[in-house]
This record gives sequence, structure tokens and C-alpha cells, in this order.
Amino acid sequence: MPRVAPADFPWPNGLFVVGWFGSDAVCCGGLKRHSADACEIKRMYVLPERRGHGFGLALIGRLERPGWSLGRRVALLGTGERHAAARRMYKHAGYVFVESFSSNPFHAWSRAKRLDA
Repeated sequence: MPRVAPADFPWPNGLFVVGWFGSDAVCCGGLKRHSADACEIKRMYVLPERRGHGFGLALIGRLERPGWSLGRRVALLGTGERHAAARRMYKHAGYVFVESFSSNPFHAWSRAKRLDA
């Protein structure tokens, strides 16, 4: 199974962001290079008690901007069947169906968003 390691996130090929609310870390997510024109959003997480308050959408926007600035024109992401709330958020953020881009067996749901649109 594919894995994600800290070495996958150093700038300029990646980035890992922690979102704070006051002195509390409430969300995190990473961005890594997938190909010359695509980046992949990885390890998105929002604390359960902070879900539904816009932290996830803010985080995904924060991750998309560096992808665009690095010349990536598409953001990819995948998630599993059990993450219905995440799938709704990604759809709300403009992600649309694409064929699987990963060999990860837990990516039952693959989506993409054009960053240059």
C-alpha cells in the first residue's frame, strides 16, 4: 500500500499545514507533488468537535493556493467509503469524479479540481 512520509511534504514539492483556533490545533492536511501538472491533497483531518464550522473548506483552500503557485493545474484527492462528511465537503469545494489515480485500496472515491479555472 502507498504510504505518506514527512519527506513527501518539504517545499517546493510539498507542504503540510496545521490550522489553529486560538491555541488549539484543530485541523491539518498535506499537499504533495503528484506529477508535473498535478498535486495531491493528503491527510486532511479536522477534529470531530470542529467539523461543520468551515475549518475543512478553509484548509483545502489553503492547500490549493501553493499547488497553483507551483504550476500545478489540478488538485487530486481520494478518500474511503466511510468518510461521507469529507466527501460532501470536497464536492462543495468543487471536486469532481475522476478515475482512480492511486493504487491505494482505501481510495474508493477519487476526485479532482482544476486550479486554473
